[in-house]
Amino acid sequence: MEHPAELTWSFALPDWRERLLAGTGLVPPLELDQVAVARAVGIYNKLRLPDVSGMPELKVAGGEWYRQVIGAIFGSVDETGLRRVRNVLVLVPKKNSKTTNAGATMVTGVLMDDEPLQSYLLYGPTQAIADRGFAQASGMIRADEVLTARFHIADHRKMIIDRKTETTLRVQTFDESVATGVIAKGVLVDEIHLL
Repeated sequence: MEHPAELTWSFALPDWRERLLAGTGLVPPLELDQVAVARAVGIYNKLRLPDVSGMPELKVAGGEWYRQVIGAIFGSVDETGLRRVRNVLVLVPKKNSKTTNAGATMVTGVLMDDEPLQSYLLYGPTQAIADRGFAQASGMIRADEVLTARFHIADHRKMIIDRKTETTLRVQTFDESVATGVIAKGVLVDEIHLL
């Protein structure tokens, strides 16, 4: 069933070409919960790149355009608690941190979620991409003392478990037979164009 608020939102950007050339984001102005936006972007900014010398925070190494995506995803909760932006397709140019941002998005989602026993899934279209997604997400956690204490990383299962809420982030190769019937709070399919 479609949420009534979705009918009032438009994601059309007739000036998309100019925005790309100017290097600005492709997220239109939306009525977002600015407290949730600030919290989500704050979490994203503190995550570190585990595979870069010095492990810089995404505050420095991440793109402003992706902070807008993070804000739209996690700040779109209305006063009833429903998410207005539920199905998001982000097209990212080649060599632009797709898998890194996928891992950061899902770690941000788990940290934003205060409800217990939730399930999050990060799918890669190939084993190599799924392995890279897990390496990035788990590496971001291992790069931070506080997150290392909060999460248990089960490398053999490619699962990250939040000790506080018992919420899980599982990273695996996409397979329709495995994905069917899964009830998850959040799902991200990395490099969906390969499927």
